[in-house]
Amino acid sequence: MTAAGLFSARTAWTRNLQTPLRRFLRTETGSAAILLGATIAALVWANVDDGSYERAWQTELSIQLGHHALSQPLRDWVSTG
Repeated sequence: MTAAGLFSARTAWTRNLQTPLRRFLRTETGSAAILLGATIAALVWANVDDGSYERAWQTELSIQLGHHALSQPLRDWVSTG
């Protein structure tokens, strides 16, 4: 066995673990259906209420450890990655 095989990030049992969801998402049809559904949901959400999409991006998200806190709008968290 090669060194790459010994130190791979995935173990043998996780490589062989096939769940119905994994099989579905590996097919092009399954992935396309998920993408189409997400696109339709986003279009409906953005057009149902004019301000709801923008309000979701302006939602404050905070991380607090003891007395130290970092708080930013969701858009800033996503933008800074």
